[in-house]
Amino acid sequence: MNSFRNDGEHRVGPGMASMIMILVALCMATLAMLAYASARSDEQLSQRSGAATEAYYAADAAMQRAIFALDTELCTAREQLVGEPEAYAQRVLAIQGGAVRSVEEEEDGIRIELAVPIAEEKYLTATLLAASRLEGPRYRVRSYRTVDEAPWEIDDDLPLYGEDFGEGLGEEFGEE
Repeated sequence: MNSFRNDGEHRVGPGMASMIMILVALCMATLAMLAYASARSDEQLSQRSGAATEAYYAADAAMQRAIFALDTELCTAREQLVGEPEAYAQRVLAIQGGAVRSVEEEEDGIRIELAVPIAEEKYLTATLLAASRLEGPRYRVRSYRTVDEAPWEIDDDLPLYGEDFGEGLGEEFGEE
């Protein structure tokens, strides 16, 4: 069977059109599977990101409540101990419980550290500097941040620019 006509024109038979349609269908199915896999991984990433954001804001709300409770306690102490700066400082140093992690006296005030868990080994921390005297602001916020207490492990399985970099390169070219 000759696929050329007498005038030199090439004809495509019905088998070739079927082959092209099968190829197009396979390409579209492959692209559909790739798009589905990409959309699924994007959804999982969005779910994890949403859960992390929700956990952070829940910890942030708990931290704001802890700071409010601490502020209320400082205000009450100031009202009860008017004219007694040493007793006020001792009462502030005795603060504990709840989100309070540590209380220490410093030169310019009393440092109070608060911590609220966000997730496993991840915390929202705040460091406040409470006034050790009865005048001025009750406290100042020194820091407000997230802290990851998980041990950091370096993945050094890949051979990157290390001690053995360049060894044996000359052997490929007949050099020693």
